Amino acid sequence: MGDLLTGRTAPPLTLLATSSDQRQHGTAVFAQDQISLSQQWKLLAGLRWDEFSQGLINRVAQTPIARTHSAVSPRAGLIYPASDCSSLYVSAQRSGAARVKPAL
Repeated sequence: MGDLLTGRTAPPLTLLATSSDQRQHGTAVFAQDQISLSQQWKLLAGLRWDEFSQGLINRVAQTPIARTHSAVSPRAGLIYPASDCSSLYVSAQRSGAARVKPAL
């Protein structure tokens, strides 16, 4: 069976109880915008999309495993200019970071 990372053929295993090759890849895209609600209040809104993929080959059992997970995380904030040199900012966001359980 070929190696996921290099494409080379793995050497034969005789005494090992476990041996695996693993490959992981993550991608994320983030977009946000600020909108004026009035002369003083501004709204900041954004979305983040994450995707995480994992491939694993158990070289002893010769079993491949592949998993992919994606998540969207929204965020929002309000900005109020308290003075000429300072602003008050409050925000909230939900974390939906892509997670994959370890493959055993």
